[in-house]
Amino acid sequence: METIERPSSVVNVASIFDTPAPHDRPPRRWPYQLWRGAVAFLTTAVVAFTLSGLVAMRDRLAVGWQGALSDFRWTVLVTGDQVELDEIGRYLKQLDGVDEATFLPSAAILDRLKNEPLLQDHLGALDPARLPSLWQLSWTPALDLSLVDETVADVRRLPGVVDVSFEQREVDKIRLFRAAWYKSRLVLSGAVVLGVLLGSLLLGRFLFFTDLRLLRANRVAEVVAIGMVGWLAGLVMASELIGPFSWHLAWGGLVAGVARLSAAHTRRFE
Repeated sequence: METIERPSSVVNVASIFDTPAPHDRPPRRWPYQLWRGAVAFLTTAVVAFTLSGLVAMRDRLAVGWQGALSDFRWTVLVTGDQVELDEIGRYLKQLDGVDEATFLPSAAILDRLKNEPLLQDHLGALDPARLPSLWQLSWTPALDLSLVDETVADVRRLPGVVDVSFEQREVDKIRLFRAAWYKSRLVLSGAVVLGVLLGSLLLGRFLFFTDLRLLRANRVAEVVAIGMVGWLAGLVMASELIGPFSWHLAWGGLVAGVARLSAAHTRRFE
């Protein structure tokens, strides 16, 4: 039985159309690394911008309600002898949240009215003996606004108290700013707790589930630098667009860089 041999000149046509093996292709890693670095930079910048914006908003709201509180005054008009006036003063000073109680006699009120140009021609018709004296109250942040109406009613029932007056607009402003301030603090607290939990998870996985011997110093410096620069860029944008805030938040750049390193290499080696 004869064996038929194929001539060596015959070319396998199918091999021409074969796809080269993946290891024969040149690696193209730099576009992927650039894309990941850009996304990490933008994500870190957005987080820094949001956090610093919330801090700036919280600080502005605190200034708003504290300023409104410093302008909030009670004027308690009183009449009677000195013993009754002192008794009213002792009661007012014992109210919760009172910062300072200042007494102005009727003579002092008349002297103030004399300094008003529009009233100088009409003061002759006033009888100083019939003018009431007044107690003026300022308040601390411990003032409970929910008890204002009840406290006013109690003060008005005191013997010798003619009336209690204050700006209701200032009360509404304090309530508005203080409520928004509490909400901003709550949101910031939640964001910090969430960040601590996620950061601890990433750092734990990085330390215990990553072969640290495979890390290179230049790669570590690159990843940490991207996080830090992105964080600082977010802070700068927030300061320009929203307003000033405490620059102690810049320390978050180091935290962001370490978190970025943990996230990148945990994914890489897990």
